[in-house]
Amino acid sequence: YAVTGSGQANDITYATLQQGSGQNGEAQETNVNLPWTKTITASGLFTAFSVSATVGSGGGTVTCTITEDGQQLNTNTATGAFASAACSSAGK
Repeated sequence: YAVTGSGQANDITYATLQQGSGQNGEAQETNVNLPWTKTITASGLFTAFSVSATVGSGGGTVTCTITEDGQQLNTNTATGAFASAACSSAGK
């Protein structure tokens, strides 16, 4: 997962689903300086990923990206006060 943009992200939420692994879950970080990255290890027959980031009241731009093994799976950008960019993808 990666989030880039100007300034700070008010919050970043990310989740991973790994079928049959018991390692499913969601986490949130607040008042995050950008750029931000999080590397996870996932395996299994079915995997799914999501990340979203929200700009604070001061406005700005935020871009989320999901990359798996060097291949970009999804990206999205949002601009403005309280704007939110969300990305999700099934694994390869």
